[in-house]
Amino acid sequence: MASLKNRNTELNEKRKKALSDYYEMEARLEIAQWLIVKLTVQINHNYENWSLPSSIMH
Repeated sequence: MASLKNRNTELNEKRKKALSDYYEMEARLEIAQWLIVKLTVQINHNYENWSLPSSIMH
């Protein structure tokens, strides 16, 4: 019976670690997605500026 409790405790700790890792990766993914959107907006904005005639740019 004690070995089952030990095994249950061990598995519970692994589950907690896996869940913690999951939430950390989820947060990192959200940051990466935000950064991709931000950089895409910057690139598109710069591209739009480059496509304007130079007389408008000055």
